[in-house]
Amino acid sequence: DEQSLKEFGRWPWSRTLMADLVTGITAMEPKVLAIDIFFSEHESPKADNALGEALFTAKDNVVLALPFEVWVGKKNREPKNIPDTIIDSAFLRVQESNNMFPVEADTILPTVPEILRTSLSGHVYSHPDYDGKYRWAILYLKYGD
Repeated sequence: DEQSLKEFGRWPWSRTLMADLVTGITAMEPKVLAIDIFFSEHESPKADNALGEALFTAKDNVVLALPFEVWVGKKNREPKNIPDTIIDSAFLRVQESNNMFPVEADTILPTVPEILRTSLSGHVYSHPDYDGKYRWAILYLKYGD
């Protein structure tokens, strides 16, 4: 909001500030803190490690947004070396999936390793209808096995 921008400056805020926010929010003991921000580039070792440490401390209550690339109509490649954080966050089996045809992701877009190291991740991918409107949500993606 405008008051926060006046107090902390323009967006994006430093990851050291984000670390303070995560620490403050998790001190209030939420069941889950979902962070819908992509951390795809390094800021600085100090800032990246500060946020990574805050997320590590709160790891059981934090879910990070993890972006995937999906190419409609393209034959998907089998991913190599799936990060442990993805496997830890995955549904490894979906019951009664015979009539379900999930969207298949080709690539995980990079997240700064110091930040992703122990957090659970949730996919972030939406696909618009032909007119460009978003009317439905993709509940899960298939990535490799």
